[in-house]
Amino acid sequence: MIFVIIAGASVSLSLLVHYLESLNVSAFSITVITAVEYVILIFDATLFVVDLFITGIKAVKEMLK
Repeated sequence: MIFVIIAGASVSLSLLVHYLESLNVSAFSITVITAVEYVILIFDATLFVVDLFITGIKAVKEMLK
């Protein structure tokens, strides 16, 4: 569930970027917020895959007992 919440923060940043673009905010600010959005989403997805992998390994070890 925590991964969905963190991904939600990334989506919220995306919506914020679109809103700020309509207000003609500086391009640098838009670029920085977009970069933060991408970093959050990439880390979230990476940690989700790692969590699935570790959970899978633990499940296999438990089944082999």
